[in-house]
Parts: sequence; C-alpha cells; structure tokens
Amino acid sequence: MRVAVISSRFPCANNEPFLGAELATLRPLVDRLIVAPLRPTARPLHETGGAHAVLLHALAPQTFSLACKALARSPKASLAALGAVLRGSGGWLVRAKNLAIFPRALALAQRLADERIDHVHAYWLSTPATAAFIIARVNGITWSSSAHRWDIFERNMTAEKAASAGFIRTISERGRSELRRQAPLQADKFVVVRLGTALATKPVSPASAKAAGAEFHLLCAAAFRPVKGHGVLLDAFAAAHAQDASLRLTLCGEGPRQSAVRSHARMLPCSDAITFRGYVEHAQLLRELSAGTYGAVVLASLDDGVQMMEGVPSILIEASSLGIPCIATRSGAVAELLDDETAFLAAPGEAHSLTQAILAAANASERARRAAHAIQRARILHDPRSRAADLVELFGESA
Repeated sequence: MRVAVISSRFPCANNEPFLGAELATLRPLVDRLIVAPLRPTARPLHETGGAHAVLLHALAPQTFSLACKALARSPKASLAALGAVLRGSGGWLVRAKNLAIFPRALALAQRLADERIDHVHAYWLSTPATAAFIIARVNGITWSSSAHRWDIFERNMTAEKAASAGFIRTISERGRSELRRQAPLQADKFVVVRLGTALATKPVSPASAKAAGAEFHLLCAAAFRPVKGHGVLLDAFAAAHAQDASLRLTLCGEGPRQSAVRSHARMLPCSDAITFRGYVEHAQLLRELSAGTYGAVVLASLDDGVQMMEGVPSILIEASSLGIPCIATRSGAVAELLDDETAFLAAPGEAHSLTQAILAAANASERARRAAHAIQRARILHDPRSRAADLVELFGESA
C-alpha cells in the first residue's frame, strides 16, 4: 500500500514532535510513505522517519500548475469537493480556512496521483483533514484522519468528514466520546488508536535521576499556551520550594505566553531556582531524560470542562516509559495514561494540590514505586510498533 500523510507543518516546524516517531514505525509497514505539510517553510527541520517529504508552498508557481492539472483531470470531482467545502458545517471562519487551503489540496491531489498513492491520512481533524477529504474525492481514493484535542472542538465539518472517511482515529477515549457526541450518526467511524510514542530503551534508575547532589530537578516541556497552566505551575513550585529548597524547575518550549510566564517567574522569591531554556529539540530532550538529568516531569494543564483541556501529551508517555515519575493534573485524557498508582496527580487549576504532588514526588522511594507501575502501562498502551500496525490494518480495511 502507498500512503500519504497530510500534516499541519511537520517536518518544517516544531509543533508535531510525535509525528516523526509514528512515521518511523509506519514506514516499514507500507510500500511508499509520503508526508506533505499544508504549511511548509523553506526546508525540513526534522527527520521524517524514512517518509518522503513533499513541500508545496501556497504561492509557488508549481502549486498553481499542479492545481490546474488536477482541475483539468477531474473537473466534476474537483467542483463537487469545492461545493462540499463551501457548504460544510463549522461556521464562516472554518469555511474561510477550508477555502484558503483548497488550491493547495488540489495541487497535492495531483502530486499524490502522480505518486500512485492509495490512501491519504491526515494528522489533525482541522484543515489537514479538509485537504485529505478533497484529495480523496478528486483522486477517487480512501482517506482517514487522526484527531487529537483542539481540532476536535474546532468542529470543522466533523459529520461530513466522518461520513466520507474510512475512519477517524482518536488518541483517547475522551476524544472519541466527544466526536461521537458531535456526529452520532457516524459513531462507528471513530476508533481509538493511542499515540505510539513509548520509548523502549533501558529505564532510568531512580538513583541516577538524583545524582546531582541534593538538587531535585523538574522538567516542564510544554508550549507556552493558556491550556498548559504555567502560571499555576509557578505558584505551586514557589510554595513547594519554600518547604524544600532542593527543588529546581526547568521550562522548555515557546509560545505566545512565554513573556508573561517569564515575568511571573521573576517576581517569585525562588526565581533563581527556575530556568527557561526556550525551544529545545525533541531528540535532545529525550537524550537528557534517558541520561537521568531530571528527577520528574511536570505538567500543570488546565481543564474548563468544555474545550480547554489536555490530550495525552507525548512527554508524559515518553517519561513514563523510561520510568521517570510524572507530576500532572487530571486534565482531559491524562487520566487514561496516568493514575495515582503510576504518577503524582493534582486537581487542574489548583496550585495547592499541585504543590502537594510536587512535594510527594520528592520522596525517592515513592517515586520508584510509582515509576515501576508506569513503565509497564505506558509501554503496553503506547507501543510504537503495535500502534503502527493498528493504523496500517485500518488503512487496509478502508481501501
């Protein structure tokens, strides 16, 4: 089978680090694997796991030429796809976004036809899935999509896409439940295939994680966006540090709230125990985790019970599979990976609860006990080869 994956920006940006791992395990299972970002930059920044990258820029002459060829080759299907996009559910803003990517989707349809692609899979149920929806109609092939978190709540032609697709993969039961609520007539199209990002390398020993003297280092690797709850994390860390001066916090990532979070940290009495590293390559973070640089990983994700909530963060899967303790909030689908036997959990948005979780994680024996449970759970649920095989089986059933 020849498969194409439509991403948002991967491999040309840093916001889809899990995708490289999934492509690497998919590649040996198919005859040809292509990854095509909808919004590519000048050059790839990441390894594609053996997949061939197709970069078509919005204003490039090649994109216009390929779109014209697709229209000439399949005029009725192209116009039918355009009509479906114009009538699609989701509101005027969603329609505008879908219309904006229509020429690129036509161009990709032609390029993938030239590559004799059998099936196209979109990462994200938003505009990448719109592109896959268009490509499948123009080329007369099957398609599918992965849905994560925010893209589920965008409600971008959810029912129409579910009716057209072979399947819609969610990474959590919570995601599937929400999609079934949005499109009850297509409930059987939504299937759970968890992220295959568990690491199969040797677990980090509890002793090595605190080898650097008396200091206990926490890592928060998360984009600086409201859902990640950095403000709550800083307040919780400050309260914990007042009781245990050995604590250190490192924050990695970038995003719109980075400046505000830095300002918040400077106002705290423990500001000298907080380090901002900016964006760090995913591979570099994994090397540091494997080396025992950090004693625990922490996320303070918020949950408003409506739309602002966590999915299943790759960093928690990766850390758990290495036996590195996780401190997290019960936000969104986090509880599908972690529980009180495998991690130190706190209530979303409650700094005091998170403080207690941080202080509990500083206990070495308790860290070791929970980490031992977490390794097995993460590697079973998120085994890369098993999850890739699940996807390829679904691709085949669709075709």
